[in-house]
This record gives sequence, structure tokens and C-alpha cells, in this order.
Amino acid sequence: QANLEQAVEELEQSDPYRQQTTLQLLAAMTDASKSHAETSLRVANMILIDGEAGIRELCLNLLSSETCDASAIAIKRAVLTIFRNSLSVLSNNGKEKDLDEDGWCEEDLFPLIIKEITNSPCPHGCCLLTECIDILLKSSTSLREKALSSGVKDILDKALNCGEKTYLGLYDNALSALKTLECQ
Repeated sequence: QANLEQAVEELEQSDPYRQQTTLQLLAAMTDASKSHAETSLRVANMILIDGEAGIRELCLNLLSSETCDASAIAIKRAVLTIFRNSLSVLSNNGKEKDLDEDGWCEEDLFPLIIKEITNSPCPHGCCLLTECIDILLKSSTSLREKALSSGVKDILDKALNCGEKTYLGLYDNALSALKTLECQ
């Protein structure tokens, strides 16, 4: 809790270097291969499910920024890594059904991820985004239904085609998300 409050203080600063460093630390803390598995689960739970210290909202704000300089892109990539790591660790521990108890994933996170994937200039960023999409689609029937009716399949098809030509991870994640949608 205290670490997240300190992270919030750093993220509220206008210094992009401090923001990026803090986000990279949070990304490492939510990565079960870099942090103790129990720690990564606890931090992911605090960030995504409990929304402790307002960190998920701060991360959403950073991700939705219209700034496109190198620093902003690195910050967005770090935020995406936090979301991907957190979603992954929660899913791997059977907590994916707890993700959307307050509607945050469906109402705030998922639409922003869809917007970002259509605007992302970077295959690696798209890869992180498609992995988030895949985990979210697997966690919620209502989200899968909403995704089918809102053109997400077309977006994933484009990501699949781009990944097939340029980035295998993007291809794999897009294919997995499409298969999840087709199982609806």
C-alpha cells in the first residue's frame, strides 16, 4: 500500500523520466518472472481489482495521452506492460472473473485499449494491446458480446495480418483473441 501511494506521488509529477522509472518499477513488480509470484499477484490485485491509491486511473490517463514524443511512447509502453502483466498474473491465478466487478475493465480499460490499438505506430505496442484484449475477452462473456458487435474482430484481423508480416508475438496474440471471439 505504501509503495503504491509513493508510486502515485511520482506519477503525479510532470517529470516524464520519473513517471517512466516508476512505471517500469510497477511493471517489474507485476511480472511474476521478475518478482516473487505472490508479490506480483498482490500488486496486480491492488492495481486492477481494488484500484488502490488511484493507480489504475492514473495509468489510464497516461495511456490516453495524445502526446506522441519518444518519452510519451515509452510511458505508454510501460503502462501497457503493467496492464498486461497484471491481467496475466490475475488470469493465471484464477482471478480473471474478479476483474470487472466494478465495471472498470469493460467501461474504461477495454475501450481505451481498442482506441490505442487502432492508433499504435509500434508492433510491440500492438502486441501488448492484443495480449490485454485476449485476456479481457477470455474473462468476460459480456465483453466478448460487446466486442463482436463493435467491430473488434476487424481490428484483430488487421493486427493478425500486420503480425504475420512483421511481428510473431502480435500474430500469436491476435490469433488467440480472434479464437476467443469465435468461441462466443
